[in-house]
Amino acid sequence: MPASGALSQTTTTTELLVVGASVRAWAGSAHRAGLNVHAVDLFADRDLSAVAQAIPVDGADYPAGLVAAAARLPAAPWCYTGALENHPDLLAVMASQRRLAGNPAAAVRRVRDPHLLAGALADAGISFPETHTTPQGVLTDGSHLHKPLASAAGRAIVIWTAARARRWQTRQDNRRSVWQRRVAGRAVSAAFVIGADGAGLVGTSKQLIGRRRWHARPYAYCGSIDVPLKSLPEGIHRQWMQIGRVLAADFALCGAVGVDAIATADGRLVVVEVNPRPTASMELFERSTGRLLAAEHLAACGIACGRPPATGSHSGDLWVKGVLRVGPALQITAEITERLDELVARWSSGSWPGLADLPRTGSTVPAGGALLTVFATAGSPAAALKLLGERIGGVEHLLRRGSAER
Repeated sequence: MPASGALSQTTTTTELLVVGASVRAWAGSAHRAGLNVHAVDLFADRDLSAVAQAIPVDGADYPAGLVAAAARLPAAPWCYTGALENHPDLLAVMASQRRLAGNPAAAVRRVRDPHLLAGALADAGISFPETHTTPQGVLTDGSHLHKPLASAAGRAIVIWTAARARRWQTRQDNRRSVWQRRVAGRAVSAAFVIGADGAGLVGTSKQLIGRRRWHARPYAYCGSIDVPLKSLPEGIHRQWMQIGRVLAADFALCGAVGVDAIATADGRLVVVEVNPRPTASMELFERSTGRLLAAEHLAACGIACGRPPATGSHSGDLWVKGVLRVGPALQITAEITERLDELVARWSSGSWPGLADLPRTGSTVPAGGALLTVFATAGSPAAALKLLGERIGGVEHLLRRGSAER
């Protein structure tokens, strides 16, 4: 079965529109692939504006405001990042207006349906947690999680307890949710590029989740650790490949796709969800391998880049990234901007910056909001994580010093 977003005849483009809540990483990949990039997201961070014509959308207008903002940009093909998989109706509207390089609304609805996904995975011998679409009969002893279906980066995931069940009944919450049994193990993810010839496994990572020292909530995504494919146990590699085959054959997905899972102590992968679009961990694999995943994504969707790409750079070492949030709301002053730029210059590795998602001077990061992304690279996970922690501590020291001086 051909991938849903691919055409039998390849077209060529020199421009691309990238749309989502935060598109900096994917826009950068497209820029390195030689494309003129246009972008719409919630931030228009400084490093996004350096590689793309970027338009920010106010959070109060998200996601509907993305459509109007995109209409102001050239009629290039477009692709989306997180968390637009939560809004398939919007995907359908935009796909009716310009060529979509990615998975259409119908495919997104299917692969985001937990029962359809669980059934297809079970047929392939892959586990999926026990999942309920209503709280009736779900134990309130902490053995289950309550998860909004329209979520991303672990937002609003909580442990289901008797107290939460009582609040749920009284507030008449209309969000579509699932109640999913908790699975013991390590949070991991994988990235695929799916084309007409099947699913290629690009990379895998361990996820950093709920780091309180980085001002994150318990199940919030805080970053990733690159796990080189050559280091994967054979059984884990085989399961990832089987998962990729399910996504290609049963759901006809195309392009860059991410999968979140739990790796259990007995060597099983338990799939938690599928993100049918580029994901946050993919930029680590570009840094470690030099691959241009935006170009590979477009090719899998039947679109070739019409300009020669930049030369990919890589060190061979593994990379880690961490998302640093703020505690109280923080206004970005010119002084903070200057000091962050000093850290970027100090921590860059080759052509890769050590900080990303740099906020604009004069903007305000809301309480608990993501401030920026911090990177580190080393020869081992332990060394890379140690350096990452030191760098995040350095950023926090910079912010504390700035607050004290004011």
